[in-house]
Amino acid sequence: MINIHGHHGVHINFLTYALDVCVGDRDLLTTLPNQFADTSARNNFFARVSIESVDQDKVIWVYPHNRLFFAYNLFTRAVQHILEGFYYEGDDTSVKEWYDTLPKYNFDNFTIHDWESYPARYICGCGMISEHFHYIKSISKEDGTVDKHKMIWWYLKEILSHHRYYGDIKLSGKDLLKVPNTMFYDIEQFEHYMKAIEKQFNLTLDMTHIETLYDQLQKTLSFGHDTVRTDGSYLSEAYLNSGKLKDIIYPPE
Repeated sequence: MINIHGHHGVHINFLTYALDVCVGDRDLLTTLPNQFADTSARNNFFARVSIESVDQDKVIWVYPHNRLFFAYNLFTRAVQHILEGFYYEGDDTSVKEWYDTLPKYNFDNFTIHDWESYPARYICGCGMISEHFHYIKSISKEDGTVDKHKMIWWYLKEILSHHRYYGDIKLSGKDLLKVPNTMFYDIEQFEHYMKAIEKQFNLTLDMTHIETLYDQLQKTLSFGHDTVRTDGSYLSEAYLNSGKLKDIIYPPE
């Protein structure tokens, strides 16, 4: 068993699915989900978000090299876990009661603009950021929209530059391979790192599926290279206001 480790927002579940397909453990999906959270065979690969759960000797660590892609994925896909249960772990029962009054969720074609139109409604869908619920609620108006400048500040301080997401990990005694999240946004990088995984762990991967797998992922994304810096979202504006952090947040090719 190989553990695939990374934060929410770096496509560890898709990578698990892709590797399952390439080793022959499962067939290509014919109907695509909004996200790939429950699509793995779990015979040879298992996605792990918590570092404490990485219990195998062989580990693939997907790290958020491109912070803007990481953030976009976090807020358009990771928050969809709210459909699977309530993630907020605070002691304020009024939060759960308030959520119960909200209309049903619809994540079809969910974009960064949908998230930013009512972030307090969605933030508890991802345990990694649910602790920020009370702040997001405090900057929200009655209609759910947020104060633009306070939201940009939050993006910059808590998401795009916070060390908790971007520090190195130490797994002594493990056979560890680090791969960047940018491998999922360029077909050549995707093939390159799939071959690196194959070589590192002595696997036999059917590379004829690479293009189809890559295209499947792209069809489920609501953002890409051409939009993340220019779509008019508060998140893209936070990037534009990040000054010297720009090359760290969105590293040059």
